[in-house]
Amino acid sequence: TTCIEKYATYGGTYLNIDCIPSKELFHNFYLYHIARDGELKKRSIELIRAENTNGGICVNVEEAKGGT
Repeated sequence: TTCIEKYATYGGTYLNIDCIPSKELFHNFYLYHIARDGELKKRSIELIRAENTNGGICVNVEEAKGGT
């Protein structure tokens, strides 16, 4: 019996190129990348800075009420 295969590896797309779980993993990584470095980063706010500002406001309110 002889089998002539045009590809160097056996198994088809699922085994050699990209299985469904890998596609989902890469898609999720792509979405993470877009959120971290892409267009969404330009539209985001820095929560650390907002928290620091909020803490400063609370301190100023306490000082205004006569506290320390």
